[in-house]
Amino acid sequence: MMNEKTINEQYAYIRTLLEEKRLKEALMQLESLLWQCPDWDLRTRLEQLQTSYKYMLEYMKQGANDPERWNLYQKLVADTWSIADQSRLLMLDNASSKYYHEVRRTPEPADLAEYGLKKILHILESFNDDLAVSGLLSDAKMDEVLQRHENTLKFMFVRTWTNSSWTSEDEEDAKSMLGSELLLPDDLCLFVSALTLSLMECFDLRKIMWLLNAYEHPNVCWMLTVIKMSMSANGHWLVSYSSSTFTEPGFFITQNLSRGSTLWTKFLLSGKMLPVSTAKCCYVRKRRRLIRR
Repeated sequence: MMNEKTINEQYAYIRTLLEEKRLKEALMQLESLLWQCPDWDLRTRLEQLQTSYKYMLEYMKQGANDPERWNLYQKLVADTWSIADQSRLLMLDNASSKYYHEVRRTPEPADLAEYGLKKILHILESFNDDLAVSGLLSDAKMDEVLQRHENTLKFMFVRTWTNSSWTSEDEEDAKSMLGSELLLPDDLCLFVSALTLSLMECFDLRKIMWLLNAYEHPNVCWMLTVIKMSMSANGHWLVSYSSSTFTEPGFFITQNLSRGSTLWTKFLLSGKMLPVSTAKCCYVRKRRRLIRR
C-alpha cells in the first residue's frame, strides 16, 4: 500500500504533466496510480478515456478533419483531472491520518445513511414551528428541539464537507435550499461554508456552479461579510469570523492556518460555531426564565 507522501508525489507529477499538456504521459501515470485504488468505476472511466484518446490520435494520423477535435481534447484533459482528484482522495482515505480522511472513513450510523439533503432541508425548515410549539409546552421540550436542530446542522456540515462529488440529485436538492423561504439564513450559511471547504479538498463542477448561483442570494452575500478567507504570502489561510447578533460587543476570532491544518475544521465543528439562530433561542429562553423569577 502506498503511503501518504507517495500518493501526493505521484498526484503532483500527474498534475504537472497535465499543466504542461502532456496528456499521454499523464494517462500512463494515472493508470499506475489506479492500480492501488479500490474504486473500479474510476478504472472503467480511465479505460474509456484512454480509448477515446487513442481514436483521436488515429484520426489525426489519417488526416481526418474533425472540427470538434479541440473540444474533445479539452474534455479528455478535464476528465483526467477529475479521475486523478478522485483517485488521490480515495487512496488518502486509507493512508492519511488527517482529520478529513478520518471522518470520511468513519462509517455513518445505519439510521442516518438514508438522510439526503432533501430530508435535512425538511427538518431544518420545520425548526421555527417546532420551537414555537415546544415553547408552549416546557423547557425540556424546547431543549429537545434545539438539540435536534444542532445535531442536524452538524450532520449536514460533515456530510457536505466530506462529499467529494455531487450527483445530479444532490445538485437539485441543494438548489432547493437556495429557494427555500423557511430555511434560516444561518443554516444556509453553514451549508455554504461546508461546501466551500469541500471544494478545497476536491474540485466538483456541480458545486462550483451552485456557488456561482448562490452568490446572488442575499443571505449568502451577508455570510461573505462575516467569514473571510484569504491566502497570505507564506501559504497560510487567514480566517476571520465575527458576530454581534446577540452579544455586546460581538466576539471576534482570527486563526492562522496552514493548508494541511485541521484547526479551522475543528473550530467550525466546535461550540464556537454554534448557529446564531440556536444561540438566539438559548438567549431568549434564559431571558424568559429570568422574567419568570
